[in-house]
Amino acid sequence: MRKTLLSIVSICALHYSFAQTKEFNNGVFIVNEDWFGHSNGSVNFINSDNTVDYNAYKTVNPGEEFGVTTQSGTIYGDKFYFVSKQGNRLVVADAKTLTKEASFTTIGGDGRSFLGVDSKTGYIGTSEGIYLFDIKNLQVGTLIEGTNKKGQIGNMVRTQNYVFAVSQSGGMLIIDPKSHKIKQTILGSFNSVVQSKDGNVWAAQSNKIIKINPVTLETLEITVPTNISSDASAWNAGNFCASTKSNVLYFFTGSSWSRKPNLVKYDIDNNQFNENFLTIPGQENQYKQTAYGAGVRVDPVSDELVITTTESGFGAHYEKNWVHRYDNQGNLVKTIQLNDYYWFQALPVFPDVSAPQINGLEATYHINSETKIDLKDKVFDEDNLSSAILKELTIIENEEVVDISINAEEELIIKPLKNGTATINLSFNSNGKVVEQPITISTAVLGLIDANKSGTNIYPNPVTNTLFIETDKADKAEIYNLAGLKVAEKVLQKGKNNIDVNNLSKGVYIIKTNNTTYKIIKK
Repeated sequence: MRKTLLSIVSICALHYSFAQTKEFNNGVFIVNEDWFGHSNGSVNFINSDNTVDYNAYKTVNPGEEFGVTTQSGTIYGDKFYFVSKQGNRLVVADAKTLTKEASFTTIGGDGRSFLGVDSKTGYIGTSEGIYLFDIKNLQVGTLIEGTNKKGQIGNMVRTQNYVFAVSQSGGMLIIDPKSHKIKQTILGSFNSVVQSKDGNVWAAQSNKIIKINPVTLETLEITVPTNISSDASAWNAGNFCASTKSNVLYFFTGSSWSRKPNLVKYDIDNNQFNENFLTIPGQENQYKQTAYGAGVRVDPVSDELVITTTESGFGAHYEKNWVHRYDNQGNLVKTIQLNDYYWFQALPVFPDVSAPQINGLEATYHINSETKIDLKDKVFDEDNLSSAILKELTIIENEEVVDISINAEEELIIKPLKNGTATINLSFNSNGKVVEQPITISTAVLGLIDANKSGTNIYPNPVTNTLFIETDKADKAEIYNLAGLKVAEKVLQKGKNNIDVNNLSKGVYIIKTNNTTYKIIKK
């Protein structure tokens, strides 16, 4: 946090009025430290037409305030969590309208960050450790054991299996989000942590980045050509960030108080650094622009970069502030100069409008042996990181029919225990927005079934070209592969019928007819 050196009369922040029913869906929020000693934190909203709603939260909630030095903002589900260092350390607002829902002066320490863990629970990063937060009842909970006495807690990332949290002096804390216990610690001095498009976790140090496998927790160190700027002593959200559309990372270099104007791009797939990806404007002037606060974030929909700058120097120079948008090739798209005021821009935050979408999951699966269904490519989110979508299941009925689970690799594992039908529900949580899909699982335990007892005879088995079905009554035969997809069907007449299976691939198939399930092998 910077303090102006000028001794001038307090400048009142500008208020632009708008209907309280406005929904902040199309644009970008800029969370501001605001002018220390004169005003608490604030948030501006830059609309898609580049107009600015100044002091949006205060306008929607007259008389209400953020805390002192607001450094972090997180949208999770339908709520916006603003975290400040002191005062109203946590303010919870409606993510669309900014209407206040709750505020907290006591959260266990000075505020640093917030992370949505699941639909019920959040983590509050403080100067004294990580505290649980009850999202449903809006209540601050207890300290997560072992997260205190490690200095302040910085950025946090949630993957399918773990939470990764930066501590100032205790390394990278890896927490089990189900038990809320520390599973492992990666020692070192870390600045920030992000998750990339490919699902890997990346931890930033001053002169290297650490790639962390989100399942095995194996690490790989990569030396950066120049240092990554940060300042742990006066914490801000940090400029180390990732794209959701491209497998790339971005960061500024230099010290936190004297950042270099060049943004570095790291191409993960090709292991290449571009140290001159873009240069922020105003470098030809005596008082150059410099990135401030987090400095940069990536729009999850357009993949554009939003960069916040102020004028270098002291005192009244901090009244000059800009927001720049660049495309993902480093071309300047738009510059907006804010009304003169000591905003001290801390962090761009993007609205979360879209819900996750399910694609490729069947309503019914027919299986007779252990089956794996990879869920990673079955759901995506237009404005969030698809690799970060959490997958959970609930068995609704007949749990004795199947043994079913989601493994660490995000695969649905189905093991039939006996013949029958079970119903499960899969839920997908993308940044607090949840969609669900019920699935029916019909099982036939491996082993040839005595077809004669059912009045049906199926032969030959194994089969090469033509399958014969003799039945004592008319019915329909349906053939499914082991993924549960129907590959053929035929109306059966009483007596002998034939089905051409020559075009089927070699493997095991399931036939359903006369309320009975049979296994056949295609040679």
